Amino acid sequence: MSTAWFKPKFVPQLLKSFPNSSTKKSTKSSRIEVWNTTCIVTNFGKTKAPKCSILINPSSPSLLGVRKFPYFPSGGPQPSVPPSKYEHHIMGYVSKWGGMDMKEGRMLFPLNVVDGLVHELGGFTLAVHCLLLPKKKNCSQEQGGDVRCPVGCAVSTPPGGKRLGEEYDRIVHMVPPFYEHYDGGDPNEALANCYQNSLALCESIFSGNHDSSLRVASPLLGAGARGFPLQEAMAIAAKESLRWRNAEHDTDDNAKERVLSFGIPQMDVASRFIDTMMELDGKRL
Repeated sequence: MSTAWFKPKFVPQLLKSFPNSSTKKSTKSSRIEVWNTTCIVTNFGKTKAPKCSILINPSSPSLLGVRKFPYFPSGGPQPSVPPSKYEHHIMGYVSKWGGMDMKEGRMLFPLNVVDGLVHELGGFTLAVHCLLLPKKKNCSQEQGGDVRCPVGCAVSTPPGGKRLGEEYDRIVHMVPPFYEHYDGGDPNEALANCYQNSLALCESIFSGNHDSSLRVASPLLGAGARGFPLQEAMAIAAKESLRWRNAEHDTDDNAKERVLSFGIPQMDVASRFIDTMMELDGKRL
């Protein structure tokens, strides 16, 4: 959740870097960074200290953001019927939403999540870029029919609006599964696919550009509105990011660094993620 609104002058802090210690030429310039920031959308891009030019955005299969609903439940999924005006967290504990039973009653607003902020800043132009993408077959019934980005897949668009373009040059949209409502197989495997496909797409965008660094910003995928247990989301993030760091990339002597930077608002979560990274990095995946 963004905390930028009450910490407007906060500068992102680099907490830990995990460089690849391999002596192979093809892997020596890759590393993972863990940052504390107020907002990965508005306080982490190319003009800020992390200098990331590509943002990985946890989106929905329709790629239309979360604007369809003024509020929605953490852990999903999208309801089959519209919620009533009384199904709102300011009314107290919410037990049902859009005909679905709610376990915890935790409701979120669009600007509480990365996708909501991305579409708020990207505006109409970003929506048009997303609508122009071809539809693909959806393997899950979370949102039936053909969609622009199935669960586990990734697509790329320009940032659209000027405000988002000031932060990032490219947005990679990918769709994590809902942890408790995914009917396409193992949600952990689908989340791992999100990292693999997103990072592969980032590599494709960067391919042939040896005059600058590939610096990718990513939140902890699945750990927010998708309802993954935090430790599982962190373990998958650590495993897949280290796998990417250690992989042999197509590069030459002129290629500069490749960096995946996690921007995490909560310091306690960032500390736990660093511990998870250190444990797995020691095992040399």
